[in-house]
Amino acid sequence: MQVSNFDEATEVKITVKITSKALFFMAYSTYQEWLFEKVCHLRDVEKLTFDAIAKRITSEGFKSARGFQYIAESAFSTYKKGNIRKQRLASKQSYFVEAVEVR
Repeated sequence: MQVSNFDEATEVKITVKITSKALFFMAYSTYQEWLFEKVCHLRDVEKLTFDAIAKRITSEGFKSARGFQYIAESAFSTYKKGNIRKQRLASKQSYFVEAVEVR
């Protein structure tokens, strides 16, 4: 008497499909993370312009993540790309069993 389809199986192949935007991410350095949080605070809480943010960060002696002078475009780029990364990492992933083969 056969109890299941797996009684005579010698091999089971399960195909799982995973969809996620968070699988590929490059880790921010501690400095990049700090800089992003600083720019977000200055922009969202203190309501500063990107030019004012750049001037504040420069006056405190900090530079861009790559060591260049911190300018308004740097502040905008940090803010924009950091928020895109944050949303990507927080996005919901989906996964499901696509196929099961019993041999």
